Amino acid sequence: MKIHITDSDWKSIDTDLLIYPVSETSPPSAQPGSGPDEPLDALVAELMGSGEWKPSKGSSIILFAPRGCAARRVGLIGLGSSSSLDSGSFRTAVMNTVRSLRSAPVKRVTAVIGNMSDQEEACRMLFEGIFLGRFDPGVYKSSGSTVDDSFTMTLVSSLDQEKTQLIEEQSEILSDAVNLARKLSNEPGNLLCPESFVGEVQAAASGTDLGIEVMEEKELREKGFGCLLAVAQGSSNKPRLCILEHNPDPGEPPIILVGKGVTFDSGGISIKPSASMEEMRVDKSGACSVLGVMLAISRLKLPSRVIGIMPLVENLPGGNAQRPGDVVTAYNGTTVEIINTDAEGRLILADAMAWAIEKYKPRCLVDIATLTGACVVALGHHRAGLFSNENNLCAQLLEAADRGGEKLWRMPLDDEYKESLESKIADIKNCGDRWGGAVTAAKFLESFIGETPWCHIDMAGTDFFQSGINKGTPPGFGVRTLVEFVKLIAGRDS
Repeated sequence: MKIHITDSDWKSIDTDLLIYPVSETSPPSAQPGSGPDEPLDALVAELMGSGEWKPSKGSSIILFAPRGCAARRVGLIGLGSSSSLDSGSFRTAVMNTVRSLRSAPVKRVTAVIGNMSDQEEACRMLFEGIFLGRFDPGVYKSSGSTVDDSFTMTLVSSLDQEKTQLIEEQSEILSDAVNLARKLSNEPGNLLCPESFVGEVQAAASGTDLGIEVMEEKELREKGFGCLLAVAQGSSNKPRLCILEHNPDPGEPPIILVGKGVTFDSGGISIKPSASMEEMRVDKSGACSVLGVMLAISRLKLPSRVIGIMPLVENLPGGNAQRPGDVVTAYNGTTVEIINTDAEGRLILADAMAWAIEKYKPRCLVDIATLTGACVVALGHHRAGLFSNENNLCAQLLEAADRGGEKLWRMPLDDEYKESLESKIADIKNCGDRWGGAVTAAKFLESFIGETPWCHIDMAGTDFFQSGINKGTPPGFGVRTLVEFVKLIAGRDS
C-alpha cells in the first residue's frame, strides 16, 4: 500500500473511495468536513433526519458520487455516541465497506481521520479494516477472484509519515495472521484434515524463526495421549499434535497457547443434528487462531518465548469410534468416562495441556476453543466466555481483548459446578448436567492444569460473523487478543 498524508481540503481530492467517519452526537458542522454549508454534511444530516441511516457504532453506508466532493464513492462510518473511539466497531465498519466494493474499480482510497480523538488508533483500525476487507472468503467459487489488491491510500491527518508507515506495516502483519485464520477455519473437512493442516502450518511458517514439531499417531500412542486418540479413532484421517515455538530460550518459562483443532466435528456416535452440521468445519478455529498468533508474533519479533500447540483430530462415527460409556486414560493418568462423544474438544485440549505443562513448565497457559453451545446460550454471539484460575492473568487477558477490539466476558469457576462431573467408574466424566455446560466444560479442563496460571476462552459464539457482507464466515477471533496479550506481558517484563 502506498501512503500519502495531507492536510489539504479533502473535498477536492479525486479518489475512488472516501472514508468519512460520522458521530451520532456531533452536528454535521462539527464533523470532519467542518462547516455548516458543506454539501456532504448537509446530505448526512438529511439521511439522519429521514431515518434512512443512523451513525451507530459499526454501521456504514456507501454514497455514490455525492454532491460536495470529488470522490466517486463515500463510505460513511458510524462512530456512535461515545466521545472515545470504539476500535472493534470502527474496524468492522471499514472492513464491511471495503468488502462490499471488492469487485469495484477502487484503486485510490482517501480517509478523513484528522479530527478523530485518537488518530493513531483510528489509523490502525482503518488499515486493519482495509486489509481484512480485501480478503475474499469465496475461494472455491468457480468465477474466481480477479481483483487487483494494489491501491494507494491518502490520509487527511496530522500524523507523520514514519509513524504512519510503521502502523501500516504492523497492521498488515496482524491482518495477514487474522486472514489466514479465517481462511483455514473456513476450509471444508474434505480438503483440510489433520495431516493437511500440518502442511498448511509448515507452509505458513516457512521463512520465519518458528520451530516446528509434529507428533503423529504412533508417537502419540507411545506417549499416552489417550483422550486425543480416543476422539480420533473413528476417522480414517489420523491425528496430529503440532507445536510451534517462537524465541526458544530454555531459560525463560514460556507462554503456552493451545487451540482446539477438530477439522470436522460430526459429534461422533453422539451425532449432531443434520441442520447446520456443515458449520462444524469451523471447529478447528481455535487451532487456526493459535497458528495466526504464532506467525504474527514471529513477524513482529516480540521478545517473549511463546509456544503454540494445536491438537488436530477429526471426530466421526466410524466402526472404531469411541462409545458413550467408554473409559479412556488421559496423558496425565486421569481416567475419563465418556458420557457424550460430542464433548470431544475438552478431551484433546486436556491431553495437550497436561503434556505442555509437564514438558515446558510454563509461566501461564491460555487455551482457545469453539467448545460449548452452552456458552452461546449464555453470551450470544457478541462475546466469548473467559474462565481463569488466576485473577491477574485474567485481568491481563481482558485488557488485551480491549486493546485488540475483541470482546470477552469472565465466567465463574465455582467448585460446585464440578459435582456433576463426578463418575462412579472413573476419575471424572467428560461432561456434566445440561445446565451450566460452559462452566462444567471449563471445570473439566481445570482438572488438567494443576497450579499453572491458566485462562480458557470459549469462542463458540463468535465463530462466525453475524452480520455484514462477511456474514456466515469465520472472523479469525482471538488472534488480535492473544497477540496483544503477548505484547502486554513482554512490555511489563521489560
